[in-house]
Amino acid sequence: MNILQKVTLFIVLFAGAIVVASAQSTTSALEVGLHSVAEFHGISVQEAVASESLRAEACLVGPAFRVVKNPGKAVPSFQILAGGQDTPLEHRVLQSTFRPAEGEFTWLQTAEGWYVVLPSKERFETLLNRSSFLTK
Repeated sequence: MNILQKVTLFIVLFAGAIVVASAQSTTSALEVGLHSVAEFHGISVQEAVASESLRAEACLVGPAFRVVKNPGKAVPSFQILAGGQDTPLEHRVLQSTFRPAEGEFTWLQTAEGWYVVLPSKERFETLLNRSSFLTK
């Protein structure tokens, strides 16, 4: 095997490992979201999986959910996310009316001074479509 074949093999194996790791990350984030939604609504995880709208909520507070504790630069605009520190962030988002907005990220400031970032509606729908096969 010459050096070019070795390099090609390495690149293919490395790319495959990245795809597998990414799928596992999305799966575990979706599982966390499903557990949060089930706890919030007082139902089982299986009931959350069976409902299309609850799977979308799970995606919102799972793989689509980002918490930024120390933004690298000033956040130009944000809204306050209601709820105290004794309530999980996922539940605060589910209690709120905030949902992904068309064409822009939604920044929400928490009682802790952190920011919860919701993706744009377009990015959320793409993520939801990619995640949907994992729950079927």
